[in-house]
Amino acid sequence: LTMPGYRQRIMLIRLQPRRDDRTAVAFEDVASALDAGLPPPMLGADPAAGDRILPGLFARRQLDLDEGEVLVLIAAWRSGRAPDALRHLARQRRQRAEFARQLLASLRYPVLLVLVAMLVSFVVRTLPGLAFLPVLVGAGVALGAVALWFGLRALRRGSAWLHSVPLVGEVAQSLAELSYLEVLRGLYSSGVPLLQAHPQAAATCPVADAQSRLLAADRILQQGRPLAEALVQVEALHPETRHLLAVGEQAGTLEDALQRALTRRQAVASVGAAQLSRWIGGACYVFGCLVAVYVIFRVYGSYGAMLRGVLK
Repeated sequence: LTMPGYRQRIMLIRLQPRRDDRTAVAFEDVASALDAGLPPPMLGADPAAGDRILPGLFARRQLDLDEGEVLVLIAAWRSGRAPDALRHLARQRRQRAEFARQLLASLRYPVLLVLVAMLVSFVVRTLPGLAFLPVLVGAGVALGAVALWFGLRALRRGSAWLHSVPLVGEVAQSLAELSYLEVLRGLYSSGVPLLQAHPQAAATCPVADAQSRLLAADRILQQGRPLAEALVQVEALHPETRHLLAVGEQAGTLEDALQRALTRRQAVASVGAAQLSRWIGGACYVFGCLVAVYVIFRVYGSYGAMLRGVLK
């Protein structure tokens, strides 16, 4: 899938709402043009790109696509369902943008509070007893940044200990499944048989542990076993997801079940991320309060000492 101007990316958390909105608009524009009967070369695509004509078109427009989106667009073009696939991908991009906006908005105040605390520490450092305050505040901020980095690193790798952390484990589980469900739903709805679509979807999972479980489930699936049974056997995906897929597979409505599972995981991830951001905000608020209390006590303590010296 390597193409000029195309950069493969598998990301767990994406916080670029403007870029996602721009890509969603481009998806909808091309879908509308194809429905109107306009050929892709008229839109700027390379006619020699073959099945990869749509990914190539967006690469020429300098839009970065995820690996899963490229797979879906190739399959949809082959099956003649490109407009529907493009509109579905546009909806996913808009949901991603809204998720990013909510998360960034919830973190705006905590970040501002930490920056104010750092500024205050530099302003009051000339006062008696506060010379080392910028060092203490900087150390606290650095410690928090390192903890956040390690947390995101563990989240991306799917570290086992995350599942024992309240709320974090639920968010990690949901985020790990989103790419897989999006791609599997997109490929399956584009007419790709399940046995061909599943290994491609499993490979796009951004979390190592979750991906290894999905690939193990795929080996069972390729032996002719039902998807739900394979997922249960290796304990892949959330129990809710496995239940929805099992019901859909038995009823012959797997595509609808994949969409419902995807919607459910998106909702869980959104709610969980909002709660996590409130936790981070609370921690930042406590940090700011501690800095303020420390400054107040040190300043008034020094003034009190000076006053007692004068009275003596």
